[in-house]
Amino acid sequence: EKLDYQQALILAMKKEKKAFKLYNDMAAAAGDDDLEQTFLSLAQEEAKHKLRFELEYDEFINTEN
Repeated sequence: EKLDYQQALILAMKKEKKAFKLYNDMAAAAGDDDLEQTFLSLAQEEAKHKLRFELEYDEFINTEN
């Protein structure tokens, strides 16, 4: 089954959310300050990606309606 643009954006946001949670969980379990900071930095990047998809989704929905 092919995804339309809206479905693809929703899927991307869900994947970014899962990646964010994974990196936060890994940071909590790291046991090393440097490693924890690395995972937190990666989680922050995933949050930025999700925000970018959310903004794109909002713009797409607004232009479609």
